[in-house]
Amino acid sequence: LSPDGVILDSTGFLVSSAAYPQYDPNIASDGTGYLVIWNDERRLGFDDVYGMRFDHNGRRLDPIPFLVEQTWFHSCGLPPVVTYGAGNYLAVWVGADMEYEIRAARISRGGVVLDTPSVLVASVGFGVSMPGVGSDGTNYLLAWGETGQGQDFDISGRRVSSSGQVLDTAAIHISTAEMDQSCPSIAFDGRNYLVVWTDGRNGTDCDVYGARVTPDGIVL
Repeated sequence: LSPDGVILDSTGFLVSSAAYPQYDPNIASDGTGYLVIWNDERRLGFDDVYGMRFDHNGRRLDPIPFLVEQTWFHSCGLPPVVTYGAGNYLAVWVGADMEYEIRAARISRGGVVLDTPSVLVASVGFGVSMPGVGSDGTNYLLAWGETGQGQDFDISGRRVSSSGQVLDTAAIHISTAEMDQSCPSIAFDGRNYLVVWTDGRNGTDCDVYGARVTPDGIVL
């Protein structure tokens, strides 16, 4: 789509056609091209994370999709997400070992996965929602919904540096309201992040709530 809303590829173009399902795509741009990532079941029974780069004309920059991480755990059916900042993309997804895990990997503009194995951002004991990710141009902010045993979902977060290091030893508590909060999304405006999520604090209906978070990880 052009900035004026004109559809440039009326028939669409193929991203991946491997055996078994590929689903839940997410996309980010470095300003000149794009990186698409998705859940991929070409190893039947496992949800691996794959990626493919495209230039501004929609042409493939990789001859075949590349593996971001081959998991020996299942992604729990939750979509992976990706953002661009600090010179690299950052892909984020949910895995499950003994606990649910928020994992991340930096991917260069040239399509090289820089973190193998991926970075363990957080271990979540009993339940997790799909994550969100944003960048302030220096670091990244990740957020997700998590729950303890018999507890409501809250929105937690952690920052990851441009070198792939987790900056926060304890999770940032972005929202701990009553009932469930889940499925966050994140954007940065040049000064602060805005984290928004699905929120059930008002009863049976779900609302959308948000909170600003500084680049230092302070909830405003």
